[in-house]
Amino acid sequence: MADVSAPTPLTDDALETTDLNITGMSCAACARRIERQLGRTPGVVAATVNFATSRARIVSTSNAVQTATVINVVEQTGFGASVITSPADALRAQQEAAKLEIKHLTQRLIVAGITTVPLLVIAMAHASFEAPIYKWLQVALSAPVVFWCGWPFITGAIRAARHRTADMNALVASGATITFAYSLWNLITATLAPELARHTSMGHVVHGPDVYFEAAATIVLFLLGGRLLEARAKGHMGDAIRDLLGRQPRTATLVNGDELIDVPIERIMPDSVILVRPGDLIPVDGVVTFGDTTTDEALLTGESMPVHKAINDNVLGGTINLTGTVRLRATHVGLDTAIAQVVRMVQDAQSEKAPIARIADQVSSWFTPAIFALAGLVFLLWMLFGTETPRLQAAILHATAILVVACPCALGLATPTAILVGTGRGARMGILIKGAPILELAGRISTVVLDKTGTITEGHPSVAKVMHYAGNQAENLTFLKAVEELSAHPVAAALVNYAAAQGANNLSATDFVNTTGLGIQATVSAQSVLIGSAAFLAQHGIITDAASIDSDTWSRDGQTVVLLAINGHLTAAFGIADRVKETSVDAIQHLQRLGINAVMLSGDSERTAQAVGRMVGIDRVIAGVRPDGKLAQIKALQDAGDVVCMVGDGINDAPALAQADVGMAIGTGADVAMEASDITLVRGDLHGIVDAILLSRATMSTIRRNLGWAFGYNILMLPLAAGALQSTLGWSLTPMLASAAMSLSSVSVVVSSLLLRKWPVLGQRG
Repeated sequence: MADVSAPTPLTDDALETTDLNITGMSCAACARRIERQLGRTPGVVAATVNFATSRARIVSTSNAVQTATVINVVEQTGFGASVITSPADALRAQQEAAKLEIKHLTQRLIVAGITTVPLLVIAMAHASFEAPIYKWLQVALSAPVVFWCGWPFITGAIRAARHRTADMNALVASGATITFAYSLWNLITATLAPELARHTSMGHVVHGPDVYFEAAATIVLFLLGGRLLEARAKGHMGDAIRDLLGRQPRTATLVNGDELIDVPIERIMPDSVILVRPGDLIPVDGVVTFGDTTTDEALLTGESMPVHKAINDNVLGGTINLTGTVRLRATHVGLDTAIAQVVRMVQDAQSEKAPIARIADQVSSWFTPAIFALAGLVFLLWMLFGTETPRLQAAILHATAILVVACPCALGLATPTAILVGTGRGARMGILIKGAPILELAGRISTVVLDKTGTITEGHPSVAKVMHYAGNQAENLTFLKAVEELSAHPVAAALVNYAAAQGANNLSATDFVNTTGLGIQATVSAQSVLIGSAAFLAQHGIITDAASIDSDTWSRDGQTVVLLAINGHLTAAFGIADRVKETSVDAIQHLQRLGINAVMLSGDSERTAQAVGRMVGIDRVIAGVRPDGKLAQIKALQDAGDVVCMVGDGINDAPALAQADVGMAIGTGADVAMEASDITLVRGDLHGIVDAILLSRATMSTIRRNLGWAFGYNILMLPLAAGALQSTLGWSLTPMLASAAMSLSSVSVVVSSLLLRKWPVLGQRG
């Protein structure tokens, strides 16, 4: 973030953050001016103003700065400000400001168009409109365009001048008013001194005074048109947040005993039970308590396929209930829902500046004064050495073209528009990026370190292999289920779920005994049942030779082997494994094709970790690593010069996530992991890693293209506007064409950024 530090020293007080919606900004220079004024306010630690989103973020020491104070500072700078209290509030303020701006621009553009067309007709048909009355008609037509339609430019220039700065408004206002004033002066002097009415100019013989009222009007017309197109295009940048916020219904059906009541969404509290019908938006985060259904989570997680939900499954507010009627117990409501947190995270990211934005900031800070200086120099050179007559006319026209064509709008929009669209696109695809600096850094990742459990694998054990050696299969599973239901071990849950899925009957076990680390035993229907390792069964005199080959093979594949014995005889073996996610292999291959090294860290045994590494194609596997060991491994990679990304989902991953250059948390994991991370992958699969890296590269490529266009445009246009190529190639740029070119430049940058909305997602391509 490009922060503006306050002159007061930092204290040990807690820091507070205030978000404001800013109105009245017309270019990036306005944002920088507000930043400077806020940064000088006592108690303000940092201030960042984003021109593209019209938002300001102020970080201050607690109780040191009142909200009214910072609002007053913004207003004294010449802009409007209001406090943002929620994501919806921020979006509402932006929408209202955008609608008002578009309305006013449209009104002024219509008036400018109606009056400028006859001006152009008169100017182009000199022979038909030589009478003095037509010159004064041009004054009457152009004055409203310059001084009413162009009033926003004039007031912006005056506002900047009061603070001893200059921005694009100053350039536009100067260009239009100077052209108008020069033409009016020529007309007045020609009226008072008719002998000056005929002379040669720009290589043409003209009758009457040289006037350029149509040029002054078209400067305003084209720039209003460009600003309107820019405002409309910028309106599409918030589509992602609008879509997310639009996914919260205004009412919900509350279950109150046997009664169903439609109530405002604000009345739904945690633990409320609500009914959701097929086709309805799910209003809050919750847990299914009755029924089953499928949900469409595409907008929130990027998952294109419907997701089945049954009793005890979690559902997310803002997703669509597709097939069944369900009852939910609300767990998170209002600003605590997942969709509200997603919106808040995206808006936070859009409030920051990427480090690359400093280039544009540094250039823009001196660009406008430099253009005024250049225009002055061009004016002087044409007055001293110009070949056209009268020299004053040529000097004014070329200096005016310099002022108009060099407006730094495109430069100011190049970075924030791309960041805005890029983070919004990521949010719609389940990639939540905490800040613009992270979005920039993600594209430079050289090594991705992956936690095993819950990241590469599903995070919960399941039965992968089964072999029955004796007895009846159905009876084996029934006895297995009866005993394991009394155990709290994670492996027990996998065995119970498998047995139940195979149709095992329900029996009760007695005399349950747990031998920690080895196995369990119990009595079922008067028969002795032992379940555990080969060593545990051997302690009870049971021969396990029949399972030895299977056990060795399964163990090499990273599975935990559990044996079942009934009445002293081995009957079955079960291989328990944490299954590799379906997308892990493909995602890791994509990373490797991008030239990114993949490393797996795991707290599991060497054999298990190496087996999983072989399955997914990772050569470098580090096993038996404790949380502090993961942190040390990350540091070692960083010390070797790698830009390291750590991907994890558990509490024990939090230190490593915080240490890594970029920390990515699987969205289905622990909250503390997501707090410590820089990017949250809501989808829960590793395709999100590839998508995040490619999105970063695409966004940075767009920024570089935007900056290249903005700089290249000025490098190309300034010599033309100055008339440097007029004597050799006959090329020149009138103020009228300069205004059209400047508008085109700004709009092209915004449209370039909007292309990121169509950026393809790996997870959806498969």
